[in-house]
Order: sequence, then structure tokens, then C-alpha cells
Amino acid sequence: GGVGGGGLVHGGIGGRALSAEVPVSKPMTVTFHRAFDVCAEEPVECLGKLGRLGVDFLLTSGRANSAWEGRELLRTLEHSRRQAGGPTIIVAAGVTPQNGSALLDFTKVTDLHAGAALQEELVRGGSSRPGVSSPITRRTSAERVRIMLENMKQSIEDATAGLNGSQAAANHPLSPGATSAAAALSSSSAAAPSVAQPTTV
Repeated sequence: GGVGGGGLVHGGIGGRALSAEVPVSKPMTVTFHRAFDVCAEEPVECLGKLGRLGVDFLLTSGRANSAWEGRELLRTLEHSRRQAGGPTIIVAAGVTPQNGSALLDFTKVTDLHAGAALQEELVRGGSSRPGVSSPITRRTSAERVRIMLENMKQSIEDATAGLNGSQAAANHPLSPGATSAAAALSSSSAAAPSVAQPTTV
């Protein structure tokens, strides 16, 4: 799908620009990135506007430096989205294998975006020349991805198990039967492990 965040006009969502861009992107999905987090408009109203303009996904930290700091707003946005509709919220910024499941539990969102926290440094070769450091690259760590997905799966299972009745469990927003919580991976490595298809690219 397409990812963009242009169209901010005087600190607000520029409806005219987005209304022209979104139809051109279809049938691909459209994700509005973290320009939302610096938008001057009231966040719930801003979310509704993006939904009316046809945006499918919203990448946000809850207008904070990290998703955990913005968790209260993220929960409010998710509640509003379920009540009135709007883009699916993808929680981003500071998402790690350690806090991913807690973010799911607290905010009730179903999608996370994790990048640097899932990467590891890889030193390639070695330099024999004094004062010359070996080249260091970063790649997605299969172990960190595994830990994060396992934690997320446990969070989903715990949430589902706490509901009364099999039908209620099947309809719960964190139920595997209703949706899947995918970790969207940011990596320059072509050798990333095989995991759930990311929501954003």
C-alpha cells in the first residue's frame, strides 16, 4: 500500500489534497504516517476526518515521544475508531518485544509497528589497518521478532480467555479469529525472517 503524510495545511489535515491523492492510490491501502502526531487539530476529530477521506491505516505514537507515553490517547483513539469508524491504528515509536504486549493490553489496538528494537548490529569482516573500524550494518533479529510475536500471542490469548462465551471470544478485537496483530518490520536487510505480512512497508 501507499504511505504518506502530506497535506497538512496550517497545522491541520488538508482535506483537499488528501481527497485528491487517496482515490489515485486505490485499490492499494493508504496509510497516513506520523504527521498526525504534529497535527494541530483535535486528535479524535482528526482521526474522523482521515476516515472520511478514505485513509485505511494511521501510524501514530499518540502524539508523544513514544507509544508508551502516548498510550492514554492511543486508547482514546481506538475507542473512538470502534464507535464511529476510522482508520485502523498502528502503534509506533518505541515499540519493543518487552512492551508490545502491554501496549496491546492497554490500548486495545491490534497492530504494532516496530523497527530499530527488532534489529541487531552485525560486524562484517575486520580491518587490519590501525585506526580503521570494521563496517557495521543492522539487520532484523529473528530472535527478537520471535520474542515479540510470542508475547503478543500470549496477550491475545489472555484477553480472549477472559471473555465469557465462545461467541464473545470470537468477536473480541484481539481474537485471532477476528484479526491478527502484526509487527511491521523496518529493516534494510534482505534476509529478514519470515513473519506475518507487515501492514506498512
